[in-house]
Amino acid sequence: MPTQPTATVLAFERTGAAETTQIDPGGGANRTAEHFAPAGIDAPPLPGDLAAVTDGAGTGGTQALGYQDPANTRTALPGEFRAYGRDASGAVVNEIHLQRDGTVKLSNPAGWYFQMTAYGVLTCNCSAIAFTDSAGRQLAMVGDLVVVRVPPLVSATGGPVAPGGAGLPIAAAGQIVSGKSNLTG
Repeated sequence: MPTQPTATVLAFERTGAAETTQIDPGGGANRTAEHFAPAGIDAPPLPGDLAAVTDGAGTGGTQALGYQDPANTRTALPGEFRAYGRDASGAVVNEIHLQRDGTVKLSNPAGWYFQMTAYGVLTCNCSAIAFTDSAGRQLAMVGDLVVVRVPPLVSATGGPVAPGGAGLPIAAAGQIVSGKSNLTG
């Protein structure tokens, strides 16, 4: 008997590499479906999500090929990519949004965000930022050597501003001689 094209997710289970989704296609005929997702994406569905299903190999085989969150509003515009994490109740708790103007934004519903525009401008609305290496040592501390690149400077009329002269980037090297022992902002 062909599987209905959509079903409600009841549960998700992962046993080693095997992933299955318990689904209700309606009428009390609950089934177990093999879980399929794009390579490189680890995003199991939550109970209540909708599953796109099809018949799979073998007698009674069913495959869940994609899922839809019916509770949260979609905000990505055509050409954009937005991924979000949800808590057990399905509420959005964080997101990454690759916007079509080149902006990359990481955010959460509490209003905290880290954003990089297509022009390389970084903005952060957060209580603190700490850059550390893998051993936990603060990066860019007093005494460290640094190399910086300042983009070409232009005037309000669009012409180059000295010292870039011809609109070339400015590069400099130096040593951090003062500042805080940690980064906050």
